[in-house]
Amino acid sequence: MGDGTSSHFVRGGVPLTYDVAFENEATATLPAAQVVITDQLDPTKVALTSLTLGSFAFGTNIITLPANTNDYSTTFNINSSLSVRMQGSLNSDTGLLKWTFTSIDPSTGLPPSDPTIGFLPPDVNGVDGQGSVQFSVRPIGTLSTGTQITNQVSVVFDANAPILTPTWVNTIDTTPPASAVTALPAQETIATFPVSWTGSDVGSGVATYSVYVSDNSGPFTAWMTQTTATTASYAGNPGHTYGFYSIATDGAGNVQAGKTAADTATTVSTQAVSSCSLNQGGLPTLADVQHIIDEALGVKAAANDLNGDGVVNLVDIQMDVNAIRGLGCASN
Repeated sequence: MGDGTSSHFVRGGVPLTYDVAFENEATATLPAAQVVITDQLDPTKVALTSLTLGSFAFGTNIITLPANTNDYSTTFNINSSLSVRMQGSLNSDTGLLKWTFTSIDPSTGLPPSDPTIGFLPPDVNGVDGQGSVQFSVRPIGTLSTGTQITNQVSVVFDANAPILTPTWVNTIDTTPPASAVTALPAQETIATFPVSWTGSDVGSGVATYSVYVSDNSGPFTAWMTQTTATTASYAGNPGHTYGFYSIATDGAGNVQAGKTAADTATTVSTQAVSSCSLNQGGLPTLADVQHIIDEALGVKAAANDLNGDGVVNLVDIQMDVNAIRGLGCASN
């Protein structure tokens, strides 16, 4: 849960989902008859009214709970001589969340009199001796970027000492990123020209960019979508003016506010040379296509990466072919 960094950044207002797993170790000499799990939530950081219990599970058995419940109890029959009573509830005054798994004798409704009988056997096969509980809770909406929400759970098997899970930390990120396309020259002399962009973010950091372009003051359309790149070559047409802007998304999922105007614009000169013409004579030829094929095959040094992706390959060959067909020096 989080953006994948050690801080586990999450967007403000998005529910935090926790999965608490427990196991009766393979070296245990007896099945566990009772397991008690407690989790003290912080009411100053999470909205207790938003808490929802998720599924209960042990071994191969999964018990799905009704939606939007914070108090649930059920009895599951394992066989004719053993059941397990499962309870989960939240103390809405203190924030204490508690689950109890208790072995039950179906004939009496009480715990088995035999101490060697329990619902959770030693985990010798990696399945039967394992269990889990889930819940989700929403952070309070007023938390600011950088606020940490920590969570640690206590698990008690029968009369043994509590086992504490490692502390999990999530960091709130409510601040959207900023980005812009780097200023372009007023005029381009090459029809296919480089475009770069950059961004910054307080918190989880910029994850991806979407770059939009307007052709001759027309509507903006997506050119690059959710890319991690910060530069690419744009295939323009002589005499056209292009405006660009970028929208960044950070690691927590916050998205930069939309824009209605270009960050920068440039006009491709009517005398612009197609970069698909390798001799820069202005008109690409079959000789240029053969040259690109040789570069892609390694017959010649890879010197003409037309789309700026770092390699000379089929995309660059297609761009040269498109240029010969009068479709511009573009890959589509």
